[in-house]
Order: sequence, then structure tokens, then C-alpha cells
Amino acid sequence: MRTKVLGIFLVAAMGLVFMGCPIIEPPRLMNADLSSLTVSEGTLTPAFIASKTSYTVSVANSISSISVFGTRSEEGPLLAQSQELNVGSNLIIMTVIALDKRSTKNYVITVTRAP
Repeated sequence: MRTKVLGIFLVAAMGLVFMGCPIIEPPRLMNADLSSLTVSEGTLTPAFIASKTSYTVSVANSISSISVFGTRSEEGPLLAQSQELNVGSNLIIMTVIALDKRSTKNYVITVTRAP
């Protein structure tokens, strides 16, 4: 946590002098985790855990696109990404940016579309 001194002041009351306390500036959140990650088709393997960043999904040939949805652990909008699928391996990377605007985390989903 950072301490930012915005000013020190003296108050005299009944002969006593008090020094003001520094104002504590709350830290910007550095959490780039997701609290959930889901796909519109197939099943994530392994099951979602925030600390795991690599997943696979297999879909039938009849599935030509997929959407990925992520819920941030911090406040913020739902993340969504859609992608057309080629036959074979398709890489989807969902990047989460923390509220501090510096911390990031990539969740990588490899989607395999059957021939």
C-alpha cells in the first residue's frame, strides 16, 4: 500500500497541538484473474481455475464458430470474444488487464475442430 502525504496540519484547541495524519491512498488493484471462463460450444479441459491459464476444447466439424466468456475477479465488464473456427487447431487468447492498467494475464484456449 502506498502512503501519499497530501498535507500536514496543526490544530490548536484548548492549548493542545495535534499533528494531522497522512491520508492513505488505496492501492490500485493488480488482480488480472478471471473468476469464471466459459465457452459456447464444447467443454473446457481441465475445468476452470483462476490460476490455470491454458485450456483445450474439442468441437464437432459442424461447429464453425465459438464464443469465449470471462468474468473478471475485480469489478469490470464481462469479457467476450468470438472466433470463426478452421478445421484443426485454433488458438484463442483472452487478455485480462487489471485495474492498475499494468498487470495482465493471458488465458489461452486451444479449440480443435474435427475434420
